[in-house]
Amino acid sequence: MHIGDLIKKYRTEHSLTQKQMGDILGLTKAYISMLELNRNSRSGKPIVPSTAVLKSVADLYRITLDDLLTMLDGEQLIDISAPEQGYYDDPEVAELAEEARTNPDIRVLFSATKGISKESLQKTIDFVKFLKSQEHNDSDFSE
Repeated sequence: MHIGDLIKKYRTEHSLTQKQMGDILGLTKAYISMLELNRNSRSGKPIVPSTAVLKSVADLYRITLDDLLTMLDGEQLIDISAPEQGYYDDPEVAELAEEARTNPDIRVLFSATKGISKESLQKTIDFVKFLKSQEHNDSDFSE
């Protein structure tokens, strides 16, 4: 069982939307969706929630984090290196920032992400990707 399975189970048992569930856990609707699908919508890789996210779900179920971890199967990836209160409060923003930091094409933008809203950060990343695709398309016509 993945953390997303527990989130979806709780959400459906209580007739909650993903947005309502996100509000309860302090997460975005998009991140709830990624957790439930166990897939990062941008990278296609399995989602790796922080211990803070797991703690929030454990609190929701009124169980300890240890008890929650025993409910998860061995395939559930967990980011144990993330501090409880990290640089970014929103896990989705943290993932976007990590992409900006590690992607060589957009690494230069990472230093500009401090204090930026997640919407602005996503627009910046999308714009850089768009520019790169345009460069690729332009080179097709010049051959």
